[in-house]
Formats: sequence, structure tokens, C-alpha cells
Amino acid sequence: MVDCGIKPMDAYNFLCNEAGAEEIVGHTKRDHLNYVTQYQMKMVDGKDMQSVLDILQQRAKEDPSFFYRLKFGDHNNIVSYLWRDSMMLEDFKAYGDLVIFDTTYRRNIYGLLCAPFVRINYHWKTTMFGCSFNTNEKEESFEWLLQTFKRVMCQQEPKTIFTHQDKAMSNAIEKKRTLLATLDR
Repeated sequence: MVDCGIKPMDAYNFLCNEAGAEEIVGHTKRDHLNYVTQYQMKMVDGKDMQSVLDILQQRAKEDPSFFYRLKFGDHNNIVSYLWRDSMMLEDFKAYGDLVIFDTTYRRNIYGLLCAPFVRINYHWKTTMFGCSFNTNEKEESFEWLLQTFKRVMCQQEPKTIFTHQDKAMSNAIEKKRTLLATLDR
């Protein structure tokens, strides 16, 4: 169904309808979405990822404060990447006490989840502090993102983070806060 362009939730609903009930399908919506994500990641063309890397490297040459990090998976595939430019860093220094970290933008054609770090500044303008693309919504992925975000922001972190109440994201934020409180003692 994915190969035919059917949306994952439409495919899941079709399976539930054909089986007679959601309980009979044998997996949850989250399991279904995770499977589709992994399937789509196998379809990522190396040339496309090379184009992304070329752009990131070119931006780094043009902007000495441009920063990006890649996270590799078990098969040397890129499972996450995050970047920010010099303007994002300056905006974070001015407005970074509060950050909205949201993954509800969902996925692109490769199944990558867009996860921007943003805020509405004092002039009522949306300000982006960084942006990432991820293959999943697992706790360890969010932990990597938060650690990397702190690193790209010169070891500064927001006082408040608003999220869309994703359990894995909330757990990762709490772990980070607990670790920092322990280190501060």
C-alpha cells in the first residue's frame, strides 16, 4: 500500500476494516506508523542524502557559525540530523529562554519527521532556533536531539520547553533535566 502512495493511516484503517476490528489486526497505530517509517527509510536514495550533505557542507563554508550534526544508525544510515545557522544562534541568545519543540509536522516522502525548535519572539514573529529530521519518535532519538541542541547552542538550554505531549519526548526532556540537576549539585 505504501508503494501505491496510500497514506499510512488510510492503510491501517483499511486493514482494520478488512479484519473486522482494530484489535484483530495484531498491531497498534503507532506500530504501524513505525513500520511504515522503517520501510520508507529503506527507499531513501543515497543521491538524495548526498545532496543534503552537500548543502549542509556548503552552508558551513559560507557561514562560519553554521553548525550541523548527523546521527548514524546500525547500518551506517543517517537516522537523524540537526542544524542551525548564525542567525538562529543569535535569536536563541535573545529569546531562547522558552522553546517550542514540536514533531507534529509529520513526515516527508522519506518518512523523516520534521522537528523544529521555534518560539514566538517579542515582536510576535516565529523564530527558528534549529531544525532536525528524524526517522522515529523514540526516547533515545529525542535524548540525542536535546543533547545536540544544547551543544549547538553553546551549552545553553531553555528554561521552558513546550511540546505536543509526546510521551517519548517528555521522558527525554525529564531525563535531561534530572541529569542536569544531579550534575549541578
